[in-house]
Amino acid sequence: MRPIKILAVLTALFLLGFSLYKIDDHVRNDAGRPSPLPLPSTLPLDQYEDLLYSFLDKLEYEKLGWKRDKGVRNTGPFVNGQMYGVHPAVVIYYSPEVIRWLKNGREGEIPDGAMIVKVMYSAPAQRYTHSTMKELSELIHDKDAKLFDGWTVMVKDKNGSKDGWFWSYYAPGQPVDPLNKYPFDYPNSGFGNYCIRCHASAEKEFTFSSLSNIEGEPGTPISYYVDNSWQTNEFNGYEDAHEKLAKALTVGGYEAKDQKEYINEAFLQTYHQMKPVAAKDVSRFPPETYDHVISGPKGPGQFLTSDQCISCHDGQSGAFLPNMITAQGDSVVNVSPYGEWRWSMMGLAGRDPIFFAQLESEKAIHNQKNLPNTIQNLCFSCH
Repeated sequence: MRPIKILAVLTALFLLGFSLYKIDDHVRNDAGRPSPLPLPSTLPLDQYEDLLYSFLDKLEYEKLGWKRDKGVRNTGPFVNGQMYGVHPAVVIYYSPEVIRWLKNGREGEIPDGAMIVKVMYSAPAQRYTHSTMKELSELIHDKDAKLFDGWTVMVKDKNGSKDGWFWSYYAPGQPVDPLNKYPFDYPNSGFGNYCIRCHASAEKEFTFSSLSNIEGEPGTPISYYVDNSWQTNEFNGYEDAHEKLAKALTVGGYEAKDQKEYINEAFLQTYHQMKPVAAKDVSRFPPETYDHVISGPKGPGQFLTSDQCISCHDGQSGAFLPNMITAQGDSVVNVSPYGEWRWSMMGLAGRDPIFFAQLESEKAIHNQKNLPNTIQNLCFSCH
């Protein structure tokens, strides 16, 4: 190769490397600093929620200089006073790792620790046409305005689940998830949560993030049809799909009014062979919210718990309730596949003390060689 050609090639490579370096350097400096939070898989849920909720309350994503949407935008149409979006109106903040991934054409993986923070406001976005970003931030802690609906957050952590994301919903003042206390509500944060219902349809990385929505980038943000009904006094606010699901899956509304201890005398007389046991000595099942076995980082294990079916198969968890739910007088019946199975005898057997008593009896009677393990595996293959 002639010296002049070698020089030309070296010059081109130098300029290309310089160009790539400058792009990456620009993204790093212009898109803010990374999150200081630890990865959620390294802490118990309540401890991580404490850190995450404080991060959100203090608007740390703003202080870190993260890039955000060009303004408040809708997530679906708004017609006749009803919002048909999967979220309320939103302004989304993106950590620098996400911006770098978008700038690189959505190639490769988003690194662990990256975050996407949806700041949600009462729909539609047209309410905030003349609001500055500073005014929007002030609405977050303005209890009188009642226009802020909370945050939904994605945190990348491939060690937590197969999809690689930790999902969270938080509103100011909301406590951390008390997974071991009544009424055992569906958790607001975690791996393998119902958020995957929609995000699984994203082309890559479970996110619909697009540079066209982000400030300083070319393109027009996505938009939806909005009529003028929001300008009247008929609109009664918007209940986010996350709030709907939390209410739908809680058992708190069905708490018995009489919490006095109940002793079934007829049962004791029938089974008099057993001596009475003090209440404090009775073994209890762990809360249902601990029944949470997801598809791990390497894929599903031997089994998954039924809450992993909620996203697709439960009629209560859609964005526009109800779905496959029928009215029966003053009550409603969930006839979705998950609803019918979850409350069937088979679906409840895994938490049925009679089933476990029968299982223990079979293991005690047939205790030869490996039969107890075989019996247990056989029964739990369905139950």
